[in-house]
Amino acid sequence: MRARSLLLLLAALTAAVLFSLGAGPAGISDWALITGLRLPRTLAALIVGTGLGLAGALFQGALKNPLSDPYILGTSAGATAAAVLCFMSGIERGSPLFYLLVFCGAFGATFLSYWLARLAGRLSDASLVLAGVAVSAFLSAVVMLALSVAKERSFSLFSFVLGGLYPASGTELGVSAAIVAACAALAMLRWRALDAMGLGEEKAYHLGADPARERLIFFALACASTSAAVSLGGTIGFVGLMTPHIMRLFCGPSARWLLPAPTPPGAFFFLRPRSPPGSSWPWPARPSLCGCCGGAAAKGPRYCCPRPRAVRLRDPRLPPGKPEAPGPGPKARCSPRTACVSPMARPRS
Repeated sequence: MRARSLLLLLAALTAAVLFSLGAGPAGISDWALITGLRLPRTLAALIVGTGLGLAGALFQGALKNPLSDPYILGTSAGATAAAVLCFMSGIERGSPLFYLLVFCGAFGATFLSYWLARLAGRLSDASLVLAGVAVSAFLSAVVMLALSVAKERSFSLFSFVLGGLYPASGTELGVSAAIVAACAALAMLRWRALDAMGLGEEKAYHLGADPARERLIFFALACASTSAAVSLGGTIGFVGLMTPHIMRLFCGPSARWLLPAPTPPGAFFFLRPRSPPGSSWPWPARPSLCGCCGGAAAKGPRYCCPRPRAVRLRDPRLPPGKPEAPGPGPKARCSPRTACVSPMARPRS
């Protein structure tokens, strides 16, 4: 069943890629347009979606927190800050030093968020999210300060900070794809440890895993994958959060099936190659909006509109210890704004 779901998702992804390459006013008649503009953007969409989805699955499994993702933990903000500083220093994306510095920025921001969340002595979901938001806000302020200083390059750098899919050379695409593929392969080798970490530190220790070492390994892999995605697409949020949750609906919670599966939903959020003709909507802002809309459509009704349940309450007129009469009682009245209350729970006046 899981293999069938993955095959269906791969088939849908193939159809989306073909649509991305052929859709547009020019169609498929202009081969130079397809190979020079559409194909690099489509490949960048696949790489960025896969990298963010993989990083989100690793963070959620290692921290046992469904809200963990590169954007919330500050990983994307750290990578973006390091990338902006590299651009201002004259270090371009083709240099190996660029990827190393971006990885260091992402890794440092992630561990700063984790360290701040552990200051109280016990790691909780609320403290981790608040620490990540604080680190992201601080790094965003640093980026805005750098943009205000670099006046001559502020427009191009601001477009990069917004996030999007920009023209990339074959070398840049190849390096980022190699980083994401290596992180996915190394994570697949340790999928049992990731499943054990999802049970908690104590149970993972009794199962033979070292929680501190495994967390360090998964953090490094997630930061490297996020760095590769940020180097191509800038700061893009929500995709790393929603992609693992969407894939759990198809393949279950096991990391054995979850880790190789983030490509289809992650790439679906990006595979819309152009704005409509005559539209003034900025392209860099579209991926984040598509990710928010897709995630809200996938999981919003379940989170925001839970189905009310009818609760049968005991008749207060009966003396204590006396069982109620067998058989079905009056139907409970359910309201979307209030809890379901049985008519037997209200004594007659």
